[in-house]
Amino acid sequence: MFKTYWYIPVVAGIFIFSAIMFLRQSYDDDSQSPAERAETLFVQHDCATCHVQQAPLRAPLLKQICGKTGMRPNHTQQIIDQEYLRKSVRNPGEFIVPGYQNIMPPYSPTQLSDEQLNLLVQYIFGCASSGR
Repeated sequence: MFKTYWYIPVVAGIFIFSAIMFLRQSYDDDSQSPAERAETLFVQHDCATCHVQQAPLRAPLLKQICGKTGMRPNHTQQIIDQEYLRKSVRNPGEFIVPGYQNIMPPYSPTQLSDEQLNLLVQYIFGCASSGR
């Protein structure tokens, strides 16, 4: 006699749905504050690799750039404000802090959304004002 195990696909479906929801929650964690999400982005996108006290020869420290003057390739200067940072993340070659090379990779909107970029820029300014 053939037994049907109709519940196996149902249990498997529930398991798969639960796994997808768990993974989705871990990527879109609303329990983090905006500052925590920004700090996570700073680490995930390897900003901390160069813009930290331990690597001052690779890239300027955050406290060295915000509110200071940056040099453009055409040798014009511009105050480093939030808009400057947004443009620098999207296309770092357009703005180079004097004394540093153009080694930062660009981050397109598919890599870093506009919302994420705004969080990151606010985080950078917050770190700079606190002396980090």
